[in-house]
Amino acid sequence: MNYYSDIDESLNNKIKKSDTRIEQINKKNFEDETYIRMKFELSKFLQIKDNIKYLKEINDIINSENKNIIQNRSKMLNILNSIYSKLVIQKKTNIDYYNYKTPNKRIPCFARLTKSHNKNIKLTCGDDPHCIQSNNSCKLFIDNTDLLEIHKDFSNYNYYIAKIVDELLRYKMKRDEILNDNIPIIINKEIIEENKNKYIIIHSINNNEINNIIDKLFLDTKGVYIDKRNLYEEITTKEIAFRKGDYIKSDISIIQDNVIEELSVYWLKIFGNKFKIKLSDNNTIFTLMASILNYINTNTTIDITSVKNSLIKYIKDNGKNEKKSDEILDLYKKDGDKIFKYITSIQSLIDEILSDSYSGCETDLEIIAKIYNINIILLDKRIKKNQIGYKLFNSTQNKSNYYVLIYKSIIYDKNIYNLIQYKNKIKFKINELPEKLVNLVIGQNVNENEK
Repeated sequence: MNYYSDIDESLNNKIKKSDTRIEQINKKNFEDETYIRMKFELSKFLQIKDNIKYLKEINDIINSENKNIIQNRSKMLNILNSIYSKLVIQKKTNIDYYNYKTPNKRIPCFARLTKSHNKNIKLTCGDDPHCIQSNNSCKLFIDNTDLLEIHKDFSNYNYYIAKIVDELLRYKMKRDEILNDNIPIIINKEIIEENKNKYIIIHSINNNEINNIIDKLFLDTKGVYIDKRNLYEEITTKEIAFRKGDYIKSDISIIQDNVIEELSVYWLKIFGNKFKIKLSDNNTIFTLMASILNYINTNTTIDITSVKNSLIKYIKDNGKNEKKSDEILDLYKKDGDKIFKYITSIQSLIDEILSDSYSGCETDLEIIAKIYNINIILLDKRIKKNQIGYKLFNSTQNKSNYYVLIYKSIIYDKNIYNLIQYKNKIKFKINELPEKLVNLVIGQNVNENEK
């Protein structure tokens, strides 16, 4: 942990000291992604028409009647070495592992352009930390030294290629992933760049039904129009009849792939039927907060890492005071999550938050509300006996006039968090919230400025 003699001066002058633990975690992430990239490059290489001979040789070994695993490994290794001599490079190079972030989109290095090519094209070799220019080609970079010093007796390349040989020969699912080009290109589909031209398909020819759906989705219907073209060609056979369908088109950038759900009966009585649950595929605390903060702060882009780093900075700064340190640890231990049972220090708490497996807890929400100056209302879908079914996390000194609503459900003992929206709006002033909710949750804490 880094300590500063004068924290105010350090903050004002933007003094930042590197944390070796962050660097170690990033090195681990870099090596994990390098191994996946080796398989990804191979998979993409084998799909090229001119490389069909390599794919045939690999399949011949896999399907061979010769079951001598040592001989088959040797043959497979020779083929892969021949392929990788074109795709990878092993050399020493300076990489800033402290600031390393795994690119969300995988593009084969060999498909990228080098500096000697057209500079007007964005897809250059230097854009990806895993790619490096070698003469007039772009290749996958492999640091031949184990960055974490776990495997000191052999090189990373030999270690990776031995694993790939084993996957091709012994594990059908892993083998099919490589040979059938099924390695994901997008790592986290929640943060892909959105297309502003969206279509929403409504399977109905009833105008009232269409208008009701539009009214639920859009706060402002300006720019939304019905496209009169048929969704399908109208054809009739003895067995199947396709009917006409209408669909709407919008160029409003705020609209995403909306999947909405009704509130539970209890909350429906308080909110009415205009407020809906906005479902998401990735329902962790950090993905949700990144989504909320990007909605609120349209001038900046905030990702999961940014939210985690802000949380860690808050814990570090406040953890230097022994009393506040104990208060923070108590908060997390009272959260109820079993992972905090054995947390004994601020540093062990930070290490847990930094781990890839950590998805967030409700204490994080309480702190994030203060950091980003926003009020958060957390509502339980199912309210247990002797519980009130909600929590209010206030901004710093109650300075914010805005509230966001988060809906918590439990599926297979796992907490799932989703936003509550009103016609795609997720940030509300007090007077935009149902009066019953204000009286129940916020009550006497309402400031005159908020009304």
